[in-house]
Amino acid sequence: MIDSKVLPIWQPIGMSTHLISQRVGEFYDAKTAHTGTLDPMAEGVIIVLLGEERLKKKEYAKWKKGYEFEIALGISTDAYEIMGLITDVNLSPNYLQDIGKESFKKITDSFIGTYTQKIPPYSTKKIKGKHLHQITRSNKKVTLPTKKGEIYKFDYLTSETLAIESVIKDISEKILLVTGDFRQKEIIDNWNKTLKGKENEAVKILKLYVELSKGLYVRSLTVDFCRKISATGFTHSIKRVKNGKYTKQNSQTLEEIFGSDYRKEIDFVSRPNLG
Repeated sequence: MIDSKVLPIWQPIGMSTHLISQRVGEFYDAKTAHTGTLDPMAEGVIIVLLGEERLKKKEYAKWKKGYEFEIALGISTDAYEIMGLITDVNLSPNYLQDIGKESFKKITDSFIGTYTQKIPPYSTKKIKGKHLHQITRSNKKVTLPTKKGEIYKFDYLTSETLAIESVIKDISEKILLVTGDFRQKEIIDNWNKTLKGKENEAVKILKLYVELSKGLYVRSLTVDFCRKISATGFTHSIKRVKNGKYTKQNSQTLEEIFGSDYRKEIDFVSRPNLG
């Protein structure tokens, strides 16, 4: 058994936070809980609590979270991220102009403080006993609930330009890392069909960093940020680089816990669990 009852783990893309917590408990023969779900398309620090420490889950969940994330301009999806069907394409030349830090400072600063956002339609938020993603996939109309929290820091880091062909390839590879029913084939087919003939065009990728309170969605922040700069965009990547005092440097990997062949030896088949 390990000494600490608080186990920071670096969750790789395609994994389920719930299943990681469950498998850790089975491995250490202990009851476990985690302090917050990370999207399957994200990677980063999750906290698994073992034994009696799991009863303090709500206390640990209050920790600030820090994320490095990318926004791809010119395309939007129904999930606000790569694991979604394209809803709009607007590859305006204006999106490809060089964007400096000072250009966005006033906009990012405007988000700092109390912040209210709409919860993404593809999430595990429950409405009348059903997950929001289940209601959305059933094509029932629903008013998206809102979430109020705090943004403590929001910085523009840098940007780059990527060809559509590279973006499609990257997205397809990441989506195929996820097991379970997440519309994988439908999404990949949709991206290829919708962007056919545009492979040599480009999108601007913005890289940003945000620190925020529990329960806020980076995906929804992306939508609100794009609205502020009069752009179309989706979340291209998310890394939770900070969870309280823990970072990648002081977190364990699944290889360190379960061994280098953990994907073959441990069942990490994920179910739809969009946080």
